[in-house]
Amino acid sequence: LAPPDATGAQKMVGEVRAVCDPDNLRAEFAIQLASPWQGKGLGLLLMDKLVRYLRGRGTREIAGQCLSENTAMAALARRAGFEVVADAAGGTLDMRMALD
Repeated sequence: LAPPDATGAQKMVGEVRAVCDPDNLRAEFAIQLASPWQGKGLGLLLMDKLVRYLRGRGTREIAGQCLSENTAMAALARRAGFEVVADAAGGTLDMRMALD
């Protein structure tokens, strides 16, 4: 949540989530931040919290995808410790991290 505005209301500025397979071996993540909050370290903080949560649950791998032109997401994933590789067709990037 962002700091309260002049009316005292708070707005959600970002989220990170993951869906685990039934065996809890692999999770697929999604992250989004409001544009004014991008590039301020919030994405890395959210990703770090998600990785720690999944490790605590015993999940072994986290993965995600983004369009190849989303260089900001690729950079965030690399800073968070993900391996980032282009898919065979070249349109998307696969991001993976072993958690064990």
